[in-house]
Amino acid sequence: MRSGLIVLGIHRHSLLDLFRGTTAERIVRLGRTPVLLVRDAVATSYRRVLVGVDMSVHSLRALEVAAELVPGGEFRLVHATDAPFKGFLRRNTIEELVLAEQKAFGLMIEKEIVELSKRLGPAAPRFETVVAEGMIRMVLREQVATFKPDLVAIGTHGRTGIAHAILGSVAEDLLADAPVDVLAVKAW
Repeated sequence: MRSGLIVLGIHRHSLLDLFRGTTAERIVRLGRTPVLLVRDAVATSYRRVLVGVDMSVHSLRALEVAAELVPGGEFRLVHATDAPFKGFLRRNTIEELVLAEQKAFGLMIEKEIVELSKRLGPAAPRFETVVAEGMIRMVLREQVATFKPDLVAIGTHGRTGIAHAILGSVAEDLLADAPVDVLAVKAW
């Protein structure tokens, strides 16, 4: 029998965690089941959810799982745009890149919101989208501070080995230093 959600509490970090990751990080990286990391005792149902959306199947799956977990909630979908190689590009080129990505995001996320809302019916959340310029880690932390969600939902690729070492993981960063409860989801 396969569970639909793994719920973990935060525990103290040790020196060994720096080298092998916390239990939550390892479960997310190596498992397939969504993981809910609970930071503090929960007194009420989740109502406000911040979802990091990067146009990947993983982030869309995180949105779907969060919407099922928090029916009728208030959702803020956040997409960060960060033009690569800024030091080598002209300002108008950077602006064109950012605008193109924002337009692509808007088209993609609107389609996903409509489909998800149809499927969930009256239990569908209320959605707000935010596109912010900057690195995703910083944008998410800023949005947590302004939106004050009960839950942050994020998709993860679950990379291992050298890919994990080089690319890192936004989900693991949030799990390691959770500002609020965190839901980490893989698409497969």
